[in-house]
Amino acid sequence: MSMTGDPQTQVMADRLAALGHPTRITIVEHLAHCPEGLAVTALQEALGIPLSTLSHHLVKLVHCGIVSQHRNGRTLLCRVEAGVLADVSSRLSPAARPPDGEA
Repeated sequence: MSMTGDPQTQVMADRLAALGHPTRITIVEHLAHCPEGLAVTALQEALGIPLSTLSHHLVKLVHCGIVSQHRNGRTLLCRVEAGVLADVSSRLSPAARPPDGEA
C-alpha cells in the first residue's frame, strides 16, 4: 500500500496545503492570540484585506479543520483549533530533529 493512500496522510497534506499561503499563516497567527475567538470583521480590520479575500482563505482553513467558526448572535467568530495544530506539529516533530550527532 502506498503512503499516499493513507487517509491520515491525505488529511495532513490538506492541512499543510492550507497553511501554504502567507495570508492563511497570518490568519492563523492572529487567531492563535485569541483563544476565545475573533469576529470576522475584527480579523478583516486587523489584516487590512477585503472581506471576500478573507472569506476565501477562511473557507480553506475551516475545510481542513484548522479553524472553526460559530455564530454569537449576528457575529461570526473564528478560532484556531489548537488540537489540530498540535497534531500537525507532533506528526512533523521527528522530521524537525537532526539525527544524533548532527546539530
